[in-house]
Amino acid sequence: MRTASAAVTIGADLNRPVNVNVDCRLVPFSGVVFPFGDNTCTWFGSGIPFTGAESGIVPDGPGVITRIRVKGGASGGPMQVTILRSIRSRQVVGTTPGGAGVNVACCIWQGESQVFAAPPPGQIGPSVGVRLPVVSEYIAQNDAYNFDSIALSILAPGVGVPLHDSGDYNGGPATGTYYPHLSRGQQRVDSRGSVGYQILLQADWEPDADRDGFGDESQDSCPGNAAVQFRSRREKAHAAACPPPPRRRRNRLRRSRR
Repeated sequence: MRTASAAVTIGADLNRPVNVNVDCRLVPFSGVVFPFGDNTCTWFGSGIPFTGAESGIVPDGPGVITRIRVKGGASGGPMQVTILRSIRSRQVVGTTPGGAGVNVACCIWQGESQVFAAPPPGQIGPSVGVRLPVVSEYIAQNDAYNFDSIALSILAPGVGVPLHDSGDYNGGPATGTYYPHLSRGQQRVDSRGSVGYQILLQADWEPDADRDGFGDESQDSCPGNAAVQFRSRREKAHAAACPPPPRRRRNRLRRSRR
């Protein structure tokens, strides 16, 4: 897991070209395209193996995705960013068909942005403002780690997937795909993994120390106090300061005097 105390950008290098002409109905694998997809799909990137570069996994701690950017595929249409939650146990909980140990379960729908139109083919679209709470942390009661990732959901057939084929199908960037797309409330384990492809999606992550769902640097008008949000800059200007968070009252039993 990565740690960060200030805003960071996660996801792909958007200077990579879109060099694969596919929509959700086509499935690229090791340089070959197969017609085994669906009308919609969700793509997520795990980054380059062993380095974690260009990963869509969020840094450690509570945070918020505040802005997203995507490159245009071969054709336009509706899409949205989806937040996926994975759970990693400290214990091996299963095995693959080849016998390798498995300790990660993916994925659970955790949130989604508004629907937006894909940018023109090959162009980096403007930043889209969002407010998507995310987390990456150890949960002691489950002895497991919850960690979120950004993903791109393509919402109609014929919409080009903004995908880069690196040509390295052994050590290149790793991706996973759901056919059809992962939708609200779903928990699924039927993603298809591949190596060598990068989904051209990028996002800005900010810490959220008070866990109020607002990014501390650009969205939260009162960081450190989850109970307060100023409705405008003018209202904040008239306030002396952000009030401190309320103290928790402890119930103390009074001892009776004899």
